[in-house]
Amino acid sequence: MSLKEYKKQKLITVLTKLNKEQWEDLTDGHGDFKPTFYYGMGFPKEFVDKNISVTKSDGTYTGSLWKDPDKAMYVIAQIQRVPKDQDVPAELVEKFNELYIPEVEGITNLEFLTNLAGEVGVSFEGCLGRGRQARYIVTALQKSLKVELTCDF
Repeated sequence: MSLKEYKKQKLITVLTKLNKEQWEDLTDGHGDFKPTFYYGMGFPKEFVDKNISVTKSDGTYTGSLWKDPDKAMYVIAQIQRVPKDQDVPAELVEKFNELYIPEVEGITNLEFLTNLAGEVGVSFEGCLGRGRQARYIVTALQKSLKVELTCDF
């Protein structure tokens, strides 16, 4: 057995042992998880670690990571009301900085699923929407492994 085939078989073994809740967790197309999320499911460290990336905020509301998105929206609205010819009050800057997350290291679940399907040789139908795409990939994996379907399309 080649090294590539051995690694593929390890991933297939993990997938066949996942329970229904774990499969459901994998259908999150918007998730950005810590590596421990996947280690806990039994995925090999070498496979998990090569999926780690850094997501950076861009300073806008929709393009940034927030500790509390609702509070962030409120603070940004307050900042936007400050007249252009005035400095933003220090307390607003402080509130903004308390909520803003400049970057986070993790694994984008949709990318993880795409790479996982590729590694085990499973093709899937493309579609619009990250959530739907994740469910399509999970369904394709489940069908190919002949395990109970959790979100059949």
